[in-house]
Amino acid sequence: LTAAGMKALSKQQVDYAVVEVGMGGHKDSTNVLQAPFCVITNVYLEHADIIGPLREDIAREKAGIVHSGSTLVTGVSQQRDRAIHQILQDHCQQVGAKK
Repeated sequence: LTAAGMKALSKQQVDYAVVEVGMGGHKDSTNVLQAPFCVITNVYLEHADIIGPLREDIAREKAGIVHSGSTLVTGVSQQRDRAIHQILQDHCQQVGAKK
């Protein structure tokens, strides 16, 4: 389905597209896009049975959408959710992205 969606976007010659990651991030098929901006709104226990079990595990998986040169925009609060925020920050530093 992801390939069909990408083909449709290419055929329409769109300049920008908002593409939602299906589950997680690092292993999701949309991860091939190398987006200039990535958004992680929050990190809850959704799909914990597959990409968890801990929120920290889920944060690491979600961070996988961020690539070198991209910018991460997140709703994860540095004050209220320090550990999750740090995981995202560390990933950005590792891959050469901005947060």
